[in-house]
Amino acid sequence: MTRTKLIEERHKEKLPHISYDLDNDGYVGGRDYVVAKRFDKGNKNYLTEEERAEAYLALKNGYEENFTWDVEASGGGGRPYRLMQKRGVMVDAEDFGDVTHTYPRHPMSDIKPHVNTNTELIALRKQKEKNDIGRKKGTIDAEVAKLQK
Repeated sequence: MTRTKLIEERHKEKLPHISYDLDNDGYVGGRDYVVAKRFDKGNKNYLTEEERAEAYLALKNGYEENFTWDVEASGGGGRPYRLMQKRGVMVDAEDFGDVTHTYPRHPMSDIKPHVNTNTELIALRKQKEKNDIGRKKGTIDAEVAKLQK
């Protein structure tokens, strides 16, 4: 076998089997390949009639909606953002809001603060400090009064 024949054989092995053509256009496209590969039990690189029937039924029931297609187009064409997957959610580089729903709730997230603003918080702390100082002064005055008797 010559090197050319070897390369041709390897190239033929990489081509997907025509049974992967799920849209019946005579060509195994990217979507056909991705979906058909999911139904190829045993990774035989071809679909049996039962597997094809199962794939057709899944496509009829909206199986393709489980995938995000044409992601490679989001980065080019002068677009200023990129599309990526974080924690199983597709997000662009500007908006990570959808990722927050993948984390569990924080145990203290149900606690509501008793003040609404920072100014109220500062005033409350000053008042507590004044009360604490007054209480300590009263205790000291009582002890001094005992000693003077």
